[in-house]
Amino acid sequence: MPELPEVTAYLEGLERTLAGQRLEAIRLRSPSLLRTWDPPLRDAEGRRVIGFWRIGKRIVWELEDDLFLVFHLMVTGRFHWRRQGAAVARKTGHAAFDFAHGTLLLTEMATRKKATLHVVRREGLIALDPGGVEPLEADLETFRAAILRENRTRNLSGHELEKLHRTVVESLTDWTERLREEFGEAFPERITAFHPAMAAHGKFGEPCPVCGTAIQRIRYADRETFYCPDCQTDGKLLADRGLSRLLGDDWPRSLEELEQIRDEHRGS
Repeated sequence: MPELPEVTAYLEGLERTLAGQRLEAIRLRSPSLLRTWDPPLRDAEGRRVIGFWRIGKRIVWELEDDLFLVFHLMVTGRFHWRRQGAAVARKTGHAAFDFAHGTLLLTEMATRKKATLHVVRREGLIALDPGGVEPLEADLETFRAAILRENRTRNLSGHELEKLHRTVVESLTDWTERLREEFGEAFPERITAFHPAMAAHGKFGEPCPVCGTAIQRIRYADRETFYCPDCQTDGKLLADRGLSRLLGDDWPRSLEELEQIRDEHRGS
């Protein structure tokens, strides 16, 4: 769950800002956001917010009288704390949640809006739980069992699995603390999937901060993966499903081959 640090930042910011406050009104601009109809969304109005927690990547607002608002922000969904009564943006705005001391806006920058909101009673939370293990709570054996359930990871050695487990815990812990320090007591307003301090993510073509090798990118549908071929894949270029299928046997297997193709293209 690479989004854990950002989700944690939102949970802590929401707790500081809204815990114990009464949700006075909800202004829904984007009907596609709401994925449930019973209980109705209006039932949340007038209730006090008891607290915030999460189910996997979903952010849960617990309200009085056993009612819950469950948000999945997807890739580009964001919360913004604004003055009371702030307008909902026409193109990016999903909804506004009005409190006596301010308004929380929910926006999404994607062309195809995918963020969701479920309004449920306690028993409805079960259906929203994707299962899986908590990355910072799972011991090595639990982590190993979860990883090996995926056939594509069965070629990892015991040492590699142990290293992966340690790296996951260290990375998520480090980034959670970084964001806590960055936002302090303020509401986390600058949550981004491409943080400037990241070594590879979002840095296609830029030099790796460790070895200087150009960061590479894999595109699949609307998702991207960034990596350093020297530090992470022993110099091997990973197949980009779309481009490698197009190039077939001409797909470069190393950075040297890629540079040769580029040189040939420049000279033609």
